[in-house]
Amino acid sequence: MRLLTNFPFEMFGPRESFPFERIVTFGPPEGRKVGPETFRYDIGFEPACGEYETLLRSLPEGFEPDLVWIWWPDQEPLPRGLERAGIPVVGTLSDYNLTLPSLTGLWPFFDLMLCDRPGLQILGRLPFARVEPWCQFSFRPEAHRIHVDASGNPQPRDIDLCFAGNLNPVIQRERAPWIDRLRAFEGDWSVFLGMTPQGEAYGRLLARSRIVFNRSVRGEINLRCFEAAACGALLFMERENLEVRDYFVPGEECILYGPEDLEDLLDHYLRHEEERARIAENGRRKARSLTLAAHCRKILPLLSSLDPSRRPDCDAARLALGRAKARLTGRSLPADVIGELEEAHRLAPEDPRICNDLAVAWIHHHPEGADPNRWVSLLERASLLSPSYLPPRLNLAYLARELGDASALSGLGRQIEAILERRPEIPDFDGLVLPLGFNSHQCTFAAAYCDALRRCDPSSLEFWARETARAGEGLGPSPAFRPASPAFRGLPRLRVPPPGPAPCLSGT
Repeated sequence: MRLLTNFPFEMFGPRESFPFERIVTFGPPEGRKVGPETFRYDIGFEPACGEYETLLRSLPEGFEPDLVWIWWPDQEPLPRGLERAGIPVVGTLSDYNLTLPSLTGLWPFFDLMLCDRPGLQILGRLPFARVEPWCQFSFRPEAHRIHVDASGNPQPRDIDLCFAGNLNPVIQRERAPWIDRLRAFEGDWSVFLGMTPQGEAYGRLLARSRIVFNRSVRGEINLRCFEAAACGALLFMERENLEVRDYFVPGEECILYGPEDLEDLLDHYLRHEEERARIAENGRRKARSLTLAAHCRKILPLLSSLDPSRRPDCDAARLALGRAKARLTGRSLPADVIGELEEAHRLAPEDPRICNDLAVAWIHHHPEGADPNRWVSLLERASLLSPSYLPPRLNLAYLARELGDASALSGLGRQIEAILERRPEIPDFDGLVLPLGFNSHQCTFAAAYCDALRRCDPSSLEFWARETARAGEGLGPSPAFRPASPAFRGLPRLRVPPPGPAPCLSGT
């Protein structure tokens, strides 16, 4: 199988170790920077503004791909026209727990979407042709290993308990109380809790550690599992994890903990070095066999069986919307994103989702010279096109808070509450909602969306929308009402769209 991909597989081992006849990579000419290292692509190609056919014309002479594999389309833009590919297109998603609201339109571009097992019940509710679980994580052999000194002796394990990762309480709110429990070991033991640069420095930190604490975000097996084990540290993983047992044997190659026994288990293995070292060494040996190339070999039969003729059909407007919406959370120029949404609006001016998302893109980027009146008119239009559709009303409420317009905020709050009382369906929440970015508002929205799709029940989205609409309600000139930023100067007085019954939007 000949593979065309935006992922530099050599990050995780030599290309020849992967089960592909040939791999050709494409991406920005400057390459992908990972810590202090930069991985160059075979073809310098900027997918944010490039056409799929242009990419094909840039391929090495004689190379005809059998498969296109796009990693992390919530971070990396899709080439225009990817939906026209005559060969299977595979995607890999990771951080859907943060970016799901912007990913709901990606289904027309892929024949197969790969995700972790917890994501199967979420992404599987969207109309992708096929969604399958697959482990996309492993370790980097050159960085995650036993490090030695100038004399060839292994570096000492002078860190008793380590957690190296994201401590942002907005994104990792569930992890925060567990980190606080680890702090109780400071003083009696050598403890490291914090961030460190990727690459060799991170690998050396893990190789200095006796125990590495880990807690996943979604119940998935993550990078740290393989990295810590490959460095010879004893991996501690949450007991309720849905995937870790597929790779490591509890009690023999890792330790699983729960809320009732974390401290007892840590204390035991910190005080019983021989037992700790034995389990850690078993984990290291197992991890060395769990390379990304090994994961690819397991999935090769599935990749070989894909049929692009089964890819879902979609109109041009929805294709433009899906691609542009995903680009708002990734690496794209604002003008390119807005331009594609404008094209979608030209093709389908009566689609409320497109009106809403175009307005959000304008408000988020507020390019110089843009007319703020159009933002409001697009949101009002989206509200009128579907009186049960919530995102434009929530976005108008956001503008009302920004402008300190208590009257408009109160009216919108009543209207949103009336819609919620009629029990809207999940598609009635499908749209971008301000403010964008990896903030607590968006993280809560994404979590509610994930829960709603998993349970086929919009209750979590209803709760989120109700709390969002009530923010600042009735507080008058309190800190909830900030002076209007320069981006909002010149906005007309907000008008509350008239309420009215309407069928819920169909499809997602």
